[in-house]
Amino acid sequence: MYLSEAIKAMEMNLRSTCMMLEAVRNNQVDKAIDYDWLPMQDHLALCIPTITISEESSVEDCLKYLGQLYKGLTKAMAHYKKGNRIVGDVDRNVVYMVDMLYGLIGHQFNEDYVNCARECVKAYNQTPIDPNEEKNDENARIWRRKVLDKFGVILKKYDIDITEKGEWSIREGYLVEWLDRKYWK
Repeated sequence: MYLSEAIKAMEMNLRSTCMMLEAVRNNQVDKAIDYDWLPMQDHLALCIPTITISEESSVEDCLKYLGQLYKGLTKAMAHYKKGNRIVGDVDRNVVYMVDMLYGLIGHQFNEDYVNCARECVKAYNQTPIDPNEEKNDENARIWRRKVLDKFGVILKKYDIDITEKGEWSIREGYLVEWLDRKYWK
């Protein structure tokens, strides 16, 4: 009798813990890492895409959820540490840029990508937003185009194509979103 109640209590606590972690994962991704680290945000958001936790979830689903979430967070932390060790830049934007150029996390921080990212961040820093200009969609588009044109020259120099055979790609989307966030800050 007591054993069945203990099992039920354990199941309820496990579900409750998983539901709490799911709420944190869904609502706090931006706060867990820098708002501008878009590939890492996507990685964390997709850590457990196949499982939805609810009050009716089985113990097996809860354990699978915890395993996948732990694996995803561990991969994110390993990538973060590797980026700091290899890139070693004071400017976090360089690590973010490398990830945006790759379109994901978990890569090996290829030297060409790191050097390209450094140059892209430098180009971004050398293209300030005019403080006397009204911030609006048109001016944002013009400024973004100016920066992306500079990135294009740098990408060509390193023979890095961020498109999918000339078509839009997530890597291109990351750069546009990152620049938009920088503009509207």
